[in-house]
Amino acid sequence: MRLQKYDSYKDSGIEWLGEIPSEWEIEKLKFNTNIFSGNSISDHKKSNYEFIIEESFAYISTKDLDINDSSINYDNGLRIPKTNNDFKVANKNSTLLCIEGGSAGRKISFTNQNICFVNKLACISSIKNNDSKYIYYLIKSSIFKSQFNLSMNGLIGGVSLSILKNFDLTFPPLQEQQKIALFLDTKTQQLDKAIKQKEQLIKLLKERKQIVINEAVTKGLDKTVTMKDSGVEWLGEIPKHWEVKKIKYLGKFINGYAFNSNEFVEEGIRVMKISNIQTMKTDWTDSSYISEKYYDKLKQFRVNENDLVFALTRPIISTGIKATIIKDTEKILLNQRNTMLKPNSIVYIKWLYFIILNNDFIQIFDNLIDKTGQQPNISTKDIENIEIPLPHKDEQKQIVEYIENQTSKIDNAIDLQQKQIDKLKEYKTSLIDSIVTGKVRVCDE
Repeated sequence: MRLQKYDSYKDSGIEWLGEIPSEWEIEKLKFNTNIFSGNSISDHKKSNYEFIIEESFAYISTKDLDINDSSINYDNGLRIPKTNNDFKVANKNSTLLCIEGGSAGRKISFTNQNICFVNKLACISSIKNNDSKYIYYLIKSSIFKSQFNLSMNGLIGGVSLSILKNFDLTFPPLQEQQKIALFLDTKTQQLDKAIKQKEQLIKLLKERKQIVINEAVTKGLDKTVTMKDSGVEWLGEIPKHWEVKKIKYLGKFINGYAFNSNEFVEEGIRVMKISNIQTMKTDWTDSSYISEKYYDKLKQFRVNENDLVFALTRPIISTGIKATIIKDTEKILLNQRNTMLKPNSIVYIKWLYFIILNNDFIQIFDNLIDKTGQQPNISTKDIENIEIPLPHKDEQKQIVEYIENQTSKIDNAIDLQQKQIDKLKEYKTSLIDSIVTGKVRVCDE
């Protein structure tokens, strides 16, 4: 199939949409589809729907919809017996749309079996003379999403079904819908396959990057050097001339100051918070400031260039180490629930940074996190007592230079693949939009 313009167009009556093909109509969604939301299950009752062996439907929650490839996880463990009439059923070949929460309007999937589903999802099934798959692509288009975004309201963000039903959308004749759906099925599958191949390549590149770091910081660069048992389980053998030291001997740890958030001001000295600490970088998107007077008053809490800062608590560390080397030369003070290492003369700070990116070190760090309370946390003392390998400072620098040289090449390759993925996704979105709004026509070869 190929694409070309339609023979004739007419005014859609919608200013931002412009013209549509002459045989197409602008109609409200409610006149062409059946729309309804699902049923919620309270947490304490979910166990009632596990391990169901009788004939049943999969129960789908918002989390079961993949935001990237629109797939549905039907094997989440929750099932509703077919004899239970308390739950609404979305039939096979229906569109599921998240209508509430952070994924509202963004998670959209097409069912390949009958299911039950949560109340934060809406089932949109075609009625009258409409193709189910065309409806799905219509819901994924910008003509739908722009109206959805403009209709969002409430604290958690969402769109009511009554508003949703009144969206104005494009409806070509059935035969044209079917042709469009068939074309987009084929084309989007090709694009999704290309995207997944590039995502897999990125995964392999990241694994290669990790191997480069792991080998260099635990074995060094000289493959002929004599090795010895480090005496540390996660390290194994290390070069014979290397030492093993606890991190606390590499500098001085200082915990952050408990600033009163009520004293934060619009301009002043930057306060480094947990949210600013990301792995391998500092994110100042969520910035807070304190009065200039505190900089002299709280000298011991100053964050300087080349300090290594760790986040100590809250969900941010539940997914692994969050630590960054400070590159900024501006005035910064460290907030509570963080700690910083001010390195001494025996360690090259970038060496220590690559050590903490080692997979085995990450596992040691994760094992030390206390996850029993409401918020995961790790103590400065726990970090101080982790043992690491330590060659002479000159060798540290040589190894860091090697790692940076090798990983920069890998990072460039990853960046190239990611840019290509972004372009493929943009093309996919643009293709759907241009076809379901009638800007171009799917023609037989």
